[in-house]
Amino acid sequence: MQVVFSPSNPAFPRRLHFLERVRGGRPIFRSILFAWRLWKTLPEADVVHVMACSWLYFFVVVYPAVWLSHLAGKRIVVNYRGGEAERFFRWFG
Repeated sequence: MQVVFSPSNPAFPRRLHFLERVRGGRPIFRSILFAWRLWKTLPEADVVHVMACSWLYFFVVVYPAVWLSHLAGKRIVVNYRGGEAERFFRWFG
């Protein structure tokens, strides 16, 4: 079995380092970079395993990963590791 890692906190390319200094923008830009890199690796995957937690991380990383994997027709496993799962999923399903 071949495993391809796609870290959710990728380093910014040199030419985009200035984005790290944008107040409040780093999570959004990092999410876009992660989604782009994930999309490029999805053709190699049969199954996508997402390590997940709740609240902001869920919507910045987990939701885009699940959505892109679904668009690519891949099987998805979400390994949820948030402390308030019952409350979180009651609110957001």
